[in-house]
Amino acid sequence: MSGSSSPDELDPETSGSLAMIARAVSAGSEVLELGPGPGTLTRHLSDVLDCQVDCIEVAPEMASSTRRWARDLWEADLDTSELAALTGGRSYDVVVTADVLEHLASPAHVLEQCRTRLRPEGDLFVSLPNVGHAAVVAELLDGRFPYTDFGILDRTHRWFFTRSSILKLLRDAGFRVEHIDHIIRMPETTEFQRRLDQLSDSMRDGLLRHADALTYQFVIRARVGEMDEREWATLEAPTDPAELTFRAKLYWIPEGEEASETKHVAAFGRLGRDRQALTFLLPEESAIRALRFDPAEGPGFVRIESIEIRSGTETVLRLAEPSEIAERCALHAIEPLPPDGGFLMRGEDPFLALPLRSPLPPGPNRTVVVEMSWPASRDYALALQRFDVISNEANSRRAELISENDTLRARVESLCAEHAAHLANLTEKLETTQKHASALEGVLRQVEQSKGWRALEWLRALKPGRRPTE
Repeated sequence: MSGSSSPDELDPETSGSLAMIARAVSAGSEVLELGPGPGTLTRHLSDVLDCQVDCIEVAPEMASSTRRWARDLWEADLDTSELAALTGGRSYDVVVTADVLEHLASPAHVLEQCRTRLRPEGDLFVSLPNVGHAAVVAELLDGRFPYTDFGILDRTHRWFFTRSSILKLLRDAGFRVEHIDHIIRMPETTEFQRRLDQLSDSMRDGLLRHADALTYQFVIRARVGEMDEREWATLEAPTDPAELTFRAKLYWIPEGEEASETKHVAAFGRLGRDRQALTFLLPEESAIRALRFDPAEGPGFVRIESIEIRSGTETVLRLAEPSEIAERCALHAIEPLPPDGGFLMRGEDPFLALPLRSPLPPGPNRTVVVEMSWPASRDYALALQRFDVISNEANSRRAELISENDTLRARVESLCAEHAAHLANLTEKLETTQKHASALEGVLRQVEQSKGWRALEWLRALKPGRRPTE
């Protein structure tokens, strides 16, 4: 089989749906691929994973492209064909329907047939676009449902799916869902190019409240079987809440023009993430002489790890260290905080002017990728600073109290030891005194019982007024 490079090569390390499926398929599997298109996944499965791949494709030009990587390929319409008859009753380790079901008249019927083609413990992979994406909902809120030549609202789609309807489709066809992956895309980078920063805060928050608001595609792995109501309910209502976001902006100045507030693109990052990559897609039509990055909309603290400007596949500029960013960018209302790579944003309009040696020529796929932390607000930074002070004070006072307590404990133990020794000494003296007193009492008794003592008593009795005792 051909090993030469071509546009059909698949990089399994990327984040696309075909790459996700390719990473999940075991080497040497027998695979049935429905609607392979030009054969991007087919080629990878065959050439790299040494799989035996059978394909069913309705478009002759796509079938011609894919045939060289397939063990068998049948040109057929899935809506009017039976899989068992086409494949001669073969069974498979894997069945793939990548961006296919939404084009069919009866996706449920095709899934039921897929179930019969899978071996025990075989995997079904399904990828489908999410019509509940925030960009589509934003279009609907404006009264539009714009069909396009590709993407979520591709004009050839017969069905539109959300998480719930996909799960119901699979469940009704006799499958249990093992895993759900998501292709995440910001509205600005979709075919709709909706800029959420142009919406009101309340509308933007409403759009992003749902956990699947930024899911462009679902990639699902399923197996033949059933799931109970609790398991399905868990899948239909994802427990992960929508994450809070912050907005960063990238401004551009076209060659021969002045700066304008309207010429910018926004990207939304996740609050609380210490490291994340924000991608800004620039317009294709004009050369750009200057770029300005606004990491936040007010004072605070942020870490900026790297900045990369790309034009197509070429890297025009890469600043790979915070120190290099601080040195080469013109900073406005921002001060670097070495050595940890942080930047203190002091004013209401902090930004970095990126160093372009020459104008960025027009063309597609011009992007700026910034790897950064979330920008902590001034209040947060001050609160954190105050918390650190209080925490340090508390730790210091705690150490002092522990030291004082240890000293007191040692003093008490010493006093107790002294008192115990004194008590033992007194006890010993008391015992000695008691013994001495007992001895004296014995001597006294002997004296009182002696003849001399009795004679003395008799003589005393001779005194006037007294009578002798016996």
